[in-house]
Amino acid sequence: MRFVNVKKENGSVEKFDADKLKKSIVMAFDKEEYSNYEEHVEAVHNGVIRQLEEFPGVFRPTSSQLGSIIEDTLVYLGHPHPAKKYIIHRNKKAEMANLGNKLKVDVKELTDNYLLQKDWRLKENSNFNFVPLIIPISSSR
Repeated sequence: MRFVNVKKENGSVEKFDADKLKKSIVMAFDKEEYSNYEEHVEAVHNGVIRQLEEFPGVFRPTSSQLGSIIEDTLVYLGHPHPAKKYIIHRNKKAEMANLGNKLKVDVKELTDNYLLQKDWRLKENSNFNFVPLIIPISSSR
């Protein structure tokens, strides 16, 4: 196997984990809809591995590329419902990651701007000068 690492969305590199790949495929299948779903999961898993091995040279797929390969393999092997479920799961996961990034507050920058009185909120409110620090932090987002 020429692909031993996966590049994560945050830029870090992680060792490829075939069990993790299989778990993400299992999530797509409804056990009630597929009586022998283990066979379907194994077929999709093997198909994904085969596709990864076809890339020339040393290949370091991104987690996004892996997700796309799983989606394509699900569709190719005739599993449109699991493919749709997997796509929805990926989209929700991406939305949560984006939401997490939007909620991050740079506390050091916020504190420095407050102490150096660069924060526009200090100048906007003419009723008081140096407000307690909790107000700029709580109103920063």
